[in-house]
Amino acid sequence: MATDVERVHYYPRQYLGVEDFQAEQAYHRDMRRRHNLAHHTWGVVAGLELVFRQAQGAQPGAPGDVSIQPGMAVDAFGRELVNLEPYQLDPTPFSRLAGDDPAVGIWIAYRETGALQPPAGFQQCDPVSQFARTQETFFVAFAPPTPVNASLTVAGQPYVPPPAPAPTSPLDPPLPVDSSVPYQDLPDDTSVPIWYVYLGTVSWRQGSGQVHGGFVGADSDTAGRIHAGAVAGQVTTPGETLLLRRRQDPPDADLSRFLVWVGGRLQVAEDVVAESDVELVSGRLAFGDPTLEPSLWMRRTGSDLRLHLGKPDTSQKLSIGAGANSDGSADVPVLQVDSQDRVVLPTGSLSLPNGSVGFGASTRQMLNLWQDVYGIGIQDFTLYFRTDPAGDFCWFTGGAHADPRSAPGPGGARSMRLDQSGRLQVAGDVEVGGSLLLGGSRIPCDVITGVGVVNQDTSAAPIDSVWSHTVQSRLPAVGSATVLVGLADLVCHHGGADSKWRATAQNIAVSGRQVSFDVPYHVEMGALNSFTWAVICLP
Repeated sequence: MATDVERVHYYPRQYLGVEDFQAEQAYHRDMRRRHNLAHHTWGVVAGLELVFRQAQGAQPGAPGDVSIQPGMAVDAFGRELVNLEPYQLDPTPFSRLAGDDPAVGIWIAYRETGALQPPAGFQQCDPVSQFARTQETFFVAFAPPTPVNASLTVAGQPYVPPPAPAPTSPLDPPLPVDSSVPYQDLPDDTSVPIWYVYLGTVSWRQGSGQVHGGFVGADSDTAGRIHAGAVAGQVTTPGETLLLRRRQDPPDADLSRFLVWVGGRLQVAEDVVAESDVELVSGRLAFGDPTLEPSLWMRRTGSDLRLHLGKPDTSQKLSIGAGANSDGSADVPVLQVDSQDRVVLPTGSLSLPNGSVGFGASTRQMLNLWQDVYGIGIQDFTLYFRTDPAGDFCWFTGGAHADPRSAPGPGGARSMRLDQSGRLQVAGDVEVGGSLLLGGSRIPCDVITGVGVVNQDTSAAPIDSVWSHTVQSRLPAVGSATVLVGLADLVCHHGGADSKWRATAQNIAVSGRQVSFDVPYHVEMGALNSFTWAVICLP
């Protein structure tokens, strides 16, 4: 079990022996190793990549050499594993493998060896290790079987790696889950426990007959490696910028790949500015405290990005605006989503230049044009249009919106109107391709409509004239015809007290498919600009 930390104290005329110098070395060695595990975590510090090289002129797929590049690692005992030059793997031990293996794991572990033995005549007879230097080096191991690490010791007890049982007493020392324990009982010079550091894999092709086996590839497996980390409660910078980046990247390197992983919640006191994309992969970006309601967050769910509004309250909305106005006033929401699953466009409009709108496959009123009184929907095998019980349906040509009832707006014309009583008014011709039903009875007929323009205006003597017209029916032959005439565009003079208009149909003549008729009209103290007419043809 470890004791208190001690260092050698020097004083004049002190007698020093081997034990004192060993204690001096042990103090500095152990404190350095504790620093390696206190302010850092064990793993690969830099380099130590596995590199495969074939001989010049070798055929593709031919065996080659695998080397461990210069680098450094720290194991869980705080010991440094330093490789100063490329270390070539010896293929001989790999021949024990059962066959070809595309991924043979490669580890290195700390080792000490004695060097610089005393010259002849200066050896001692005592059976002690007589060498003047200790080389701190490493050896290579590979799997199968997977190497097993030695146990750490904390407060005289074996360290149990995670998931370790919870402490049974407040006096039990806490155990880091990453196995980097600076307050462990460090091993002394007489014991060199083994802790393996994983570097990657090599591809091995087994030999056959006179053909020896060899390496055919290597992978440093940066995702599987354990890299040394930093342990700190606060990181500050004396300059303007704190930079996190891969140390082997040049200044102009592509930084689009993942670089920093945050294992828990990240709280930033000021703005977060991203000069490139911000990606969420199976994570959540919360606005405000996500434990409070209403909460607003975004999350990647599979291939979808979900926006969530937490509290079920219609007053809470997700709003999207167009930014501050030019006069500095607050931005106006263009789109809102409330907790009743409604998308609201309070000020904007919806434009789909190249898209379409889908409403699924359920029957309902899909479009509510003014609350749910005016709308469009789907029933079983029916597309319907709904209006107020006291309202109309109108079809306009040209013009612009106007609020008055049934008004086509400036420059427009009303082509058709279905009023609240069910009466259909058509401004132009009505073509019936089938049969006309009157009172439930099928009557084959042809209805032709039009407008007679006369433009007669009188303020003195009355005007009597005749307007004549001929139409051709779509029936194969017309047996009889009825002509209806209605006054359409009238003007009164002198207050209209003596204004009179009259228009009737006379002289109706049928010849084959043609129908001719006259419309005598009378105008007195007014104007008659036009009248409407309708010809009903029966077989």
